[in-house]
Amino acid sequence: MRTINEVIEVDGLEARLLDLEGGESEAVLYAASFVESEERFVKYNTVQWVLYSLLLILAWGIGFLMLLYLPVRRFVLRTDIRSRRLYLTPNSIVYKVTRPVPFPCFGVLQKEKHAIMMRLSNMRNEMFSTQMSPSKSLRQDSTSGELLLLQKLEEVGNSVKSKWSN
Repeated sequence: MRTINEVIEVDGLEARLLDLEGGESEAVLYAASFVESEERFVKYNTVQWVLYSLLLILAWGIGFLMLLYLPVRRFVLRTDIRSRRLYLTPNSIVYKVTRPVPFPCFGVLQKEKHAIMMRLSNMRNEMFSTQMSPSKSLRQDSTSGELLLLQKLEEVGNSVKSKWSN
């Protein structure tokens, strides 16, 4: 387990490395949001909240307060999922979220997480340096480029998972 100083040092190194590699002026290769899964996310968390409140009603009676809080909880969940963004840049994967605190009148929490990917820049170079044969159609060229990008992203994801599991 890392100490706080090590974590701060790693975050500082990560920020400096991002600044050296282009920082905020990097081109975004791909941007994604989580709006499509909003309805399922809100339903799942609502059902979970109601079940917890029913359990607490049976145990101590506190669940009534939780049921009164349910509309606020649904609002917080909706704004949370709508604010999530994922960006793929040449040198990093950036996850940004601005979520309200449990009581929205107290403001919002802004979180930005960078995952530096050295292989990502190599992947971009590989993707554009591959020689496409003139017999392929343009649609096949774009599809193969997308497949190569997805394969490389999967490799990067697996390497990050193995890093965190050690």
